Amino acid sequence: STMNIALIAHNGKKDQIVALATEFAPLLKQHTLMATGTTGGRLQNEVGLDVERLLSGPLGGDLQIGARLSTGLVDLVVFLRDPMTSQPHEPDINALVRACDVHDVPCATNVATARVLLGAYLFGGVPMLQFHLQGAGVSVPSPFLTMMPYVATVVVLALLSRNPPWILANMPSSICKPSSHG
Repeated sequence: STMNIALIAHNGKKDQIVALATEFAPLLKQHTLMATGTTGGRLQNEVGLDVERLLSGPLGGDLQIGARLSTGLVDLVVFLRDPMTSQPHEPDINALVRACDVHDVPCATNVATARVLLGAYLFGGVPMLQFHLQGAGVSVPSPFLTMMPYVATVVVLALLSRNPPWILANMPSSICKPSSHG
């Protein structure tokens, strides 16, 4: 079944949400997406996703998503916040994250957590696929389906080992520096 996914990013994180959405585009295209104004526009134009664009965050977009979330119309939130920049609508941001906690909706506030959540949905899709295939009368050996996420992981790791430019651009500068500790 499809999920309702909210995608939000502060100005300093918009490039990161575009990169994340590009990485997970095949998964995201299977779900109903909503986003705050500018983020939604970039996801439509740069990634080709079908996104319902709500108001910009400072103009009430975060509140719109929070209202939907509190009535059960949002299943997952990816909210890439910029903790180093003061936001004029900070109370709205806190209210949205609080609503995620109150209503037990998964909320990723950084790229690493977003990858974990979206990756979990990819792995969780295998039992669902097996269920649907059996319902359609297609017999696929269970060991083959169980092995699929691992094969996909190996393929992704092989592709990532080629050091694509988007990984190098987003890699922390401290990754390859020797430790200065004792």
